[in-house]
Amino acid sequence: MKEKIKKFVHRMNHVSFAELTKAIPGSAGQRTLHTDNDSLIIWQGVSVEFAEAVEQLLCDNEITITVCDPMIYMLDGKWPTNLPVAK
Repeated sequence: MKEKIKKFVHRMNHVSFAELTKAIPGSAGQRTLHTDNDSLIIWQGVSVEFAEAVEQLLCDNEITITVCDPMIYMLDGKWPTNLPVAK
């Protein structure tokens, strides 16, 4: 899973979690990705394997997360539910 995520992110250069979870088989689940201090939810509805792979890639500085325009997620057809937008 880790290599699939890494290859997809590097190939696409900029990718949303909506795109990533659509492209990576087995990424759906009940887990939530969040910042280290749990104060910011990054994405919901991922598998444990997907979350652990993303967390490892982030820790190894192989991928990064940046803020994007919320319109990206609207266009991708996925939006985290019942959550405020981070400022």
